[in-house]
Formats: sequence, C-alpha cells, structure tokens
Amino acid sequence: MHIPKTKKTIVGAAIASAALLVGGLTVANAAIAGDGPTITGTIKAPPDANGPETPQSEQAEIDRLTSLATLTPEQAKAAAEKVVGGAATSAEIDEEDGFVVYEVDVTTSASQLEVTVDAGSGAILAQEVDDDGPTIVGTIPAPLESDGPDTPQADQAETAQLQALATVTSERASAAAEKATGGTVTRTQIDEQDGFVVYDVDVTTPMGQVEVTVDAGSGKVLAQETDDESGETADEPDSSGTTDGQTEDGTVTTPAS
Repeated sequence: MHIPKTKKTIVGAAIASAALLVGGLTVANAAIAGDGPTITGTIKAPPDANGPETPQSEQAEIDRLTSLATLTPEQAKAAAEKVVGGAATSAEIDEEDGFVVYEVDVTTSASQLEVTVDAGSGAILAQEVDDDGPTIVGTIPAPLESDGPDTPQADQAETAQLQALATVTSERASAAAEKATGGTVTRTQIDEQDGFVVYDVDVTTPMGQVEVTVDAGSGKVLAQETDDESGETADEPDSSGTTDGQTEDGTVTTPAS
C-alpha cells in the first residue's frame, strides 16, 4: 500500500536535535537527508498478510492500521499544518518502515507537501515535496478522500460529490479553456487537484494537445500543460465503449472540429 518516496526531509532519533511541544503533540526538528535513514515511529505495524492484493485485503489492512492508531486524522492534519504552515487537504492511514503513520497532504504558498505524521505521538517524521508540478489554488476546497478501496462505485460517488460542489458548469469551463488557448475542447472532466475542485479540460490546438485546469468555482484558468503523450483521438471509443457525450465517470467529451 505504501508508495516509495523521494526528496524527503527525514526526522528520527539519529538526526533530531530537539523536540517541540506543539498543541500537545510532539514535533521533532527536521534535517534534510534525501532518501536517508528510515523513520522510527511509536506504533509497530502488523506484518503484511500473505495472499493477493484485492480491494478487500486493502480495506482489511486499513482497518488494522486504524485500530492501532491513537491519533485521529484531524489531529494528524493539525500537527502537519502547525509545522509546515499550510492547509492540510487529506490524511490517510498508512504503514512506513514497519510503523503506523498518517500521510498528510498539505498545500502551502510555495508547494504541495506530503507530511508523514506518527500515528501514536503526532511527531512529524518526514516531509516530501510533490514534484508533480506547480501547486494550484482554487476557490472550492475538495472533500477528503475516503480510505476505502478504489472501485468504480467509489470513483462515481467522488465524481458526483465534486460535481455537486462546482458552481461553474462544464460548458463554461470549456469556453474558458478555448478562450485561453485558442483551440477546440475535446474533453472536460470534473476533478480534484491540490485540494480544490477543478475541471480538467483537454484542448486541441494547432501546436498540439493542451490540458487546461479550470477552477470550478470561478471559471479562472489555473494552469496549462502540453500533453506530449500520444493516445486515442477524441472520437475513438475508450475502454468502456463510450464515444462522444457523457461518460460513466462524469466526463463530457465533444468531437474536435
């Protein structure tokens, strides 16, 4: 379940020089260490169960880790926010280096961070800069992601939840993307990025394919990214057999002229 990390700020007994008491939660001073030493938490995680990885086994692992944690997700978010000075957008129970932790996503004015919080003490064990690109700031905060398995039903429920929060229609988002790029929209989809509700809009321009991120609350274009990957054209059916129109995941597609 755990994703390998890069560019970490590691905190541990070997490199921590002191500890601060913040809101009743112990926070250790950090030192830059690249991939560095492993973290040391206070609650040992149970050994991984043998057998294939399935949605049921993933949920069982989440339940086991949650039952061992003495910190709540909200406390973990508060600890992360206190240290990095940003806004926590999600907190998920996890296992790292044999210990139970929370992985907390935090948006700051400078970057998007993933903060590892000890699930027993609230100590900040590591920080990682998200290298996926510049952080966007929207107007509608997205709800926290559920800890359950990723299933088509869960994806559909998340799409409906995001769509209910949006005050800008997909048509208006498409128009904003076309105005910004001078191209033709081929696909518009509600999404969550950096803790905010947005539309991901695919636009075909004379220079190539561009993915435009449009704020779902204001209609403002927040980011543009050139798509260098070759793939299906807008009017080709996807794996579900759909073509133009509304797809099962809330995507709106329109043929390029």
